[in-house]
Amino acid sequence: MSGAPQFIVATFIYAIFIVGMNFHGFQSTHELHSIVETCATLIAAFVAFLALIRYFARRDLKILMIS
Repeated sequence: MSGAPQFIVATFIYAIFIVGMNFHGFQSTHELHSIVETCATLIAAFVAFLALIRYFARRDLKILMIS
């Protein structure tokens, strides 16, 4: 598959998801927000750690810029 049909399919799926979320009454809590934010912070720290490992292995500044 080339890029254009994949983009059209992904856009259609996202549009269906957004319309479906408008009819769903999801209520979040402070605890859930804190857990999700903590997980996102840990994932970001892990990505930074991997970027530093790759940087010191190859000494390529592009790796730090991209990550």
